[in-house]
Amino acid sequence: MSETFDIEPVETSSTELARVMNEGDPDVSLAILEKKAELAPRMNKAINTILVTQTYAEDWTEQGGKMCLSSAGAERVARLFSIRFHDQKAHKEEFSDTTGRGYRYIYECNASMGDREVFAQGAYSTRDKFLGFAGGEWRPTEDINENNIRNAAYHICIGNAIKALLGLRGIPSARFRDIMAGAGQDPGKAASVKRGNGTQGGTAKAKASSNLVEHVKVCLRALRPQDPAGQAALYHELADFDGDKGRVVAKAPEYLSEKWLGGVAGKLDKMCDENGIDPRAVDAGNQPDEPGSEG
Repeated sequence: MSETFDIEPVETSSTELARVMNEGDPDVSLAILEKKAELAPRMNKAINTILVTQTYAEDWTEQGGKMCLSSAGAERVARLFSIRFHDQKAHKEEFSDTTGRGYRYIYECNASMGDREVFAQGAYSTRDKFLGFAGGEWRPTEDINENNIRNAAYHICIGNAIKALLGLRGIPSARFRDIMAGAGQDPGKAASVKRGNGTQGGTAKAKASSNLVEHVKVCLRALRPQDPAGQAALYHELADFDGDKGRVVAKAPEYLSEKWLGGVAGKLDKMCDENGIDPRAVDAGNQPDEPGSEG
């Protein structure tokens, strides 16, 4: 008994046109494209308005001529969109290095808006400086609140999903300046990261003063009360950057230079002012598992 095989035709410009004709009315498709082109300027203006009104200049960091939005800024933008997160899951990976045993949490999710869907990940480990390093040494894993590690991975994942879904990546710096200036904001307040600087992760000279370190921690507690993982995520959003050898993860505040931490403090001060927060008034003092503390 002979077998019958379906032979797929070779795709050419002619067969592609035939497929388009068969799958739908080209006049309708063209009309839709023309309408989108007509509305594109209005859509672009609306998106720019959202970026300006829902983010602060300090939410953005310039890296290699492109503007990068922090996860906190992305979450504010996402409030105006119908975004759904699903298939969320987290898994723990244990490892050993020269310091000893450690672990990381990797959080994954799918995010959708309309008929578009993206996949995102976020990872955080006991070797990330903010929660895992204090007093000049790595903290024992048993002294680190595991929920904080998992929650930090979650926040990073959600921020990455929002930015991927809304296309909030790689905005040219010149375009960003036009958008911010057009809305009356100062684009110069965005952080500028020069590649190659600070690649030692906080070993630069002139360490920050104890008063500046405490001020940063107070602001973090005021902006993310009772949420050490959120404090850690916010800190790294403002302090980390991409260097020539990859992502530079900042050490705890007390190990950064005065200039580096001063830039972080300036962004935090602006966020507090914009949200009507007096850090000293709302600060409840040192909290258990405070980022950067010895626990």
